[in-house]
Amino acid sequence: MKLKILIGAIVLFILFISISIANEKNVKLKLRSCLHDLIFVPHSSLLAGSCNTEPEGSIKFWSVENGELIDRIIIDKFNTDKYEYANRIALSHDGKFIAVAFLGKAIGVYALEDKKWRWRVAWLEEEPYGAQAITYTNEDDRVIAVGAQNTVIYNAISGEIIERQKKPLSDYPFWWGAPRGNVLSINGRYLMVWQELSRWEEHRYWWQKLLINKWVTVWDIKEKKEIAKWEKPENELCSTSFSSDEKNIYIGFANGYVSKWSISEQKKVKEWNAHGGTEDLDSNHYWPDDLKASPDGQMLATSGSYTVKVWDLSKAELIHEFSNVSGATSVCGIYPMAFSSDSKYFALEKNGYLCLYETETWQEKWCVRSWPEDKWKQPNLN
Repeated sequence: MKLKILIGAIVLFILFISISIANEKNVKLKLRSCLHDLIFVPHSSLLAGSCNTEPEGSIKFWSVENGELIDRIIIDKFNTDKYEYANRIALSHDGKFIAVAFLGKAIGVYALEDKKWRWRVAWLEEEPYGAQAITYTNEDDRVIAVGAQNTVIYNAISGEIIERQKKPLSDYPFWWGAPRGNVLSINGRYLMVWQELSRWEEHRYWWQKLLINKWVTVWDIKEKKEIAKWEKPENELCSTSFSSDEKNIYIGFANGYVSKWSISEQKKVKEWNAHGGTEDLDSNHYWPDDLKASPDGQMLATSGSYTVKVWDLSKAELIHEFSNVSGATSVCGIYPMAFSSDSKYFALEKNGYLCLYETETWQEKWCVRSWPEDKWKQPNLN
């Protein structure tokens, strides 16, 4: 009798442990990303990420060596009655400052050594949303932010607006159902702009097809002139990334293909099927919705279809694949990812974890929860 009770207790204990593990895995797979932007801090052993899913916005810093959470900047209220959230972040090339574009329509620069804001200013009142892209110029003396209607150049020390440029954004009418995409090159020299009809049929109208700008434009911000322009391919343009030398642009399309375009030649020079494409523009299952080029110009990371892939750019061959990836920052499959400045490491947030990999062997160096322990289950942000 006692033996039967003991065996029953052991069976129940094993069943309890199995259910707990299954629930833990289920929670992991259902977690969306904590991070929005992810970037390695130059001249340091830190990895920075903007976190928008906690009750208060923050920018976190992890050790590249072991994944330990080293520091965390809590973004207090500014120009809003709620906590701010960092939509986009960019590091100065000397690694001493971090520029932040807030969701709450503000721009700021934080001094990492002094641990205080160098300046914060309200974003332009005429802009319908916060800045969509931000970066430092190569000399670190300017911060460039791009919105829906303006490209704004700030003094990196004082926050004073030096210049506002309407072109080329003014050539792309902004309305519901015809969103516009833009991307800055890493040194803020070039801006690429394009426009698409909505991905959802109920937001597309016949007159939009007549008015939409069907051209891709590359704009030289410093010289204030157009340097490249080509007709947008028929397939929907989903994602873009400048090469580190700012000579080429990588573009992901709705059919699952990725293309390399030469800015000087203004044409496509390479194309390959990256995500097993589909012609169904109402299905986002195969779209490569985010691209990240490595600083050494040898690799390109693409994300989409619950998969992140890393490609050898010289051969357009697959180097490594992360499958069954969940927790995207959007329904479209955008996962926070970044290459280190020497291209030796690749960071990726997936399934509620932030992981670091060595690009020579693709061995996992470390993997830590990106969500804090006390917020492992998604907090109620209402």
